[in-house]
Amino acid sequence: MTISEGKPEQLVRPGNGILADIWDALWKEDAIRSLDMASLSVEVKGGEVYLDGHLARENNLLLIESIAQSVAGVVAVHNRLVTDRDLIIQVAQALARDKVTRHFLLPVNVIHGWIHLGGIVPTREIQFVTEMGTFMRAADCILGKAGGLTVSEGLACGLPLILVDVIPGQETGNAEYVVSGNAGVLARDPIEVLETVCHWLEKDRRLYRQQAQNARRLGHPRAAHDVADLAGRRPLPKQGKNSTFIAL
Repeated sequence: MTISEGKPEQLVRPGNGILADIWDALWKEDAIRSLDMASLSVEVKGGEVYLDGHLARENNLLLIESIAQSVAGVVAVHNRLVTDRDLIIQVAQALARDKVTRHFLLPVNVIHGWIHLGGIVPTREIQFVTEMGTFMRAADCILGKAGGLTVSEGLACGLPLILVDVIPGQETGNAEYVVSGNAGVLARDPIEVLETVCHWLEKDRRLYRQQAQNARRLGHPRAAHDVADLAGRRPLPKQGKNSTFIAL
């Protein structure tokens, strides 16, 4: 018989047995089974239970914790569950703290962990500009067609690209270069554009950072300087009677 250090009177049970008993007990509760079972995560380590996930019903938070505590062999319960109401408060507070969004009235609602934002955010439409480099440096990505200048300038700035409406033949090679180098995606409709942005934002923007790094690698931002350097190192041709050359 092994005695746990936390509770000398409590038998230490294998984690798999505790986990199975917890899930069995949770399944018997109609309110949990019908609404929150799919979004709930339970882990057992050394008799300690870790509850993670989000809940649609606030009443289920304490109920799930009490069920976990009642299972034989459990020495502690770490309740890290978040309810829809908690998410509403957290998102609203984050919007209020941000210096840009704090000035807008943005209703927040959460349904089963999905955040819904309302309200109107004023936008500014920018027409023709001459300082394109400044705007591209301030951007996070490029959404547009796969024209030669658009692709080369975007890659040189290290911006991942979402390419749309690619013209067969004329722009196909540009799009293939971006996609094969994992520096962007080809979106066939607005839904795929939205999906790409969502994938970029999840997991601490890991995919976005990877594609931005690939864009910088493919872009060769010093290509013009390198060409000029190589041209400057080459010996000048002998000047014949009919020969002409341009000095760089």
